[in-house]
Amino acid sequence: MPAQKTVSKSALIQATLLFVGVGAITQIAAAPSITVTFGKPTQIEGLCYTKLYAAKPYKPAVLFLYDNGLYKVLSPGESHYGAFVLVGKRTDSAYQVNYMALPSADWGNATASLQLRYHSASKQFTQETQLMGQGVVPNESGYFVDLPNPVADPTSLTWSDVQQMKGLQMFLEQCETHVKKS
Repeated sequence: MPAQKTVSKSALIQATLLFVGVGAITQIAAAPSITVTFGKPTQIEGLCYTKLYAAKPYKPAVLFLYDNGLYKVLSPGESHYGAFVLVGKRTDSAYQVNYMALPSADWGNATASLQLRYHSASKQFTQETQLMGQGVVPNESGYFVDLPNPVADPTSLTWSDVQQMKGLQMFLEQCETHVKKS
């Protein structure tokens, strides 16, 4: 018969507190979250910045837009999500889109408000950005292209994936060529 070990009452209490304490720490450490579902894909907006904000010198950026006002943006140095509101119609000669970037490492774990004004005939845009706690960023501008969005779930999409997308390859090459000439 194996020898029985006796565990003192205080050792049992300490072990229980340690176990319960670890569970409590785990529960406290988990940040609250929400679930948001992407709508149907509508379009891809390719932006080529010719006037840049120094802290974000990424010339091309690609936004994947969804019919419920959600988006994902990717560039050589960005990957984040947000919501948008279209003011006017994309078929108008000029229209505006107000974007609200959700907190991400891209914006110092804070929100950013971006207002882009588009001019359909010239395919030019201007951008005003307001950063939470930091104020207004110098205006940016450039040109854009709109393409159909075939991506139903953008959550695993990376910049490498964007570079391989057939409809975007020519735009990205033109953006790099244009920016090098500027």
